[in-house]
Amino acid sequence: MRPLRGSTSGTLLRVLLGLATVCGVVAAVVLSTGDRRDRDRSFRSITGDDHVVRAVDGDTLIVRAEGRAERVGVLGIAAPADVGAGTSAQPCGHEAAANATRWAADHRLVHLIRDPPAPDRDGAGRLLRYVQPSDGSRDLAFVQVEAGLARVDARGQDLTLLPALEHAERHARAARLGLWGAGCPG
Repeated sequence: MRPLRGSTSGTLLRVLLGLATVCGVVAAVVLSTGDRRDRDRSFRSITGDDHVVRAVDGDTLIVRAEGRAERVGVLGIAAPADVGAGTSAQPCGHEAAANATRWAADHRLVHLIRDPPAPDRDGAGRLLRYVQPSDGSRDLAFVQVEAGLARVDARGQDLTLLPALEHAERHARAARLGLWGAGCPG
């Protein structure tokens, strides 16, 4: 099959991964267990917008949700640490944080989407959610993994978007991006 003039495999991949994200969210809503009230609580942000205040690092955001600021851990990924209390930056930590900061500046309104297999919060107290822009563009987890600035990290849970995130990580590794190549200093 001949590609369309002007298209690239990267564009096709982004379109396919975008469709996979949407399909995953729809599947999570349809397949979630419990009564309607439980589903509405789990996926409360599907119908409303939450406001991104700022990125803390490559996989953590501060989001104003339901009138209060929440620390949100991006579900399904682990980005290298930037500079923290008593720690130095890991390779690609600065780049991951900068990429998340740019993404947050461009996507102020988001849906925070809970995946039922994941706990509500992690050990650091962060709310664990997929972070889907209200405009339908790329989820932050996919942006970070596709750029090689985060690893897929499901912590043994059968997350809805795990297969698509793993696919994106394989492509980043093959392209030797970020963590998988020489794309980050440190």
